[in-house]
Amino acid sequence: MRGKPAFQSAIAKMPVYLQQLEKCEPIDMDTRAERNALRRKLPDTEGIYVLYEHGKPMYVGRSDNFADRLLEHGRPSGDSETATFAFNIAKEEFPAPSSLSRKDLQSVPEFQTLFMAAKERVRKMRVRVVGVKDPIEQTILEVYVHLVLDTPFNSFENH
Repeated sequence: MRGKPAFQSAIAKMPVYLQQLEKCEPIDMDTRAERNALRRKLPDTEGIYVLYEHGKPMYVGRSDNFADRLLEHGRPSGDSETATFAFNIAKEEFPAPSSLSRKDLQSVPEFQTLFMAAKERVRKMRVRVVGVKDPIEQTILEVYVHLVLDTPFNSFENH
């Protein structure tokens, strides 16, 4: 099925997926735990995740492997491509010209301090997940969840 019927079918599933996501019991994201410990808490599927801080939805993302992706968000060695959520937090807190590239920002010591603190902050968050196999539905759902939950750290900008 292609075209308009396929799109309408995918769109119709979004509220259902959102309900499943909101019914998911929040999981402590303590990424200092071993990968296997986090893996045991998460479903073994691809899909969408939302990170929460004090019950407030902060960031939505998608992944083929929840445990690996969530560990990347808070790993101290993570960079702007792997720890994107923490990077977005640090970027918001750092008064830098918008002309600085992601790579340039990471070389500024003051930014690095904020970035490390943001990764620690992410490690203390909780996560909810919903399994979604279809990559097109994942893409639509990521934007849909961002718009419905108003996650403040999603930018959807190219980098």
